[in-house]
Amino acid sequence: MSEPVSQEAFAAIVADRGLALSGERFEEFRTAYQYVLAVRERIRTPRGYDAEPASVFRAKEF
Repeated sequence: MSEPVSQEAFAAIVADRGLALSGERFEEFRTAYQYVLAVRERIRTPRGYDAEPASVFRAKEF
């Protein structure tokens, strides 16, 4: 896992979103942001149709 984003970079992100965070919340969110980025990368990864479960249920086949 990568290191948390720098305070300056995260302050710019927070300001861009118009958030007002206390010092404690700022550090908490800044530390968690690396995990948000990791999840975002996994979600955005292209997958084939076979990666999804079947969307059709056929009761007669059981």
